[in-house]
Amino acid sequence: MTGRECFVDANIFIYAHDVDEKAKHTTAKDLVQTFWNDPPFPSISIQVLQECYFNLIKKKIRPRVAFDIVDAYLDWHVIINDKTLLSESMLLHQKLQLSFWDAMIIAAAKSARTKYLLSEDFSHGQIIEGVKIINPFRHS
Repeated sequence: MTGRECFVDANIFIYAHDVDEKAKHTTAKDLVQTFWNDPPFPSISIQVLQECYFNLIKKKIRPRVAFDIVDAYLDWHVIINDKTLLSESMLLHQKLQLSFWDAMIIAAAKSARTKYLLSEDFSHGQIIEGVKIINPFRHS
């Protein structure tokens, strides 16, 4: 599984920078470091970066530190939330009965033409719209 084949959800980044959940922190940190060391980088979306920033601050990480963390990920393949992605998300929300925000993640992963979505928010091994869900924390 190469970086270019993957879309990374916000929870991976949050755990990578939050030491409170030790097992998940180690798994996420190692995964993110692997991607940094072996470009091309995975895909992420503006939504993922927004969630990451918001949750890091909520976990008492200083805003400037959270800014620097999120800013670094702008080097990855960033999917922009545009009107096409919004339309696709609304259709997936209705078709698959997902939460709207989960539909946005699936739509972004699909838009990036990735094979895998790394997330703990879906069922491991499930295939949604041609994207296979990988939960890197399933054994943590």
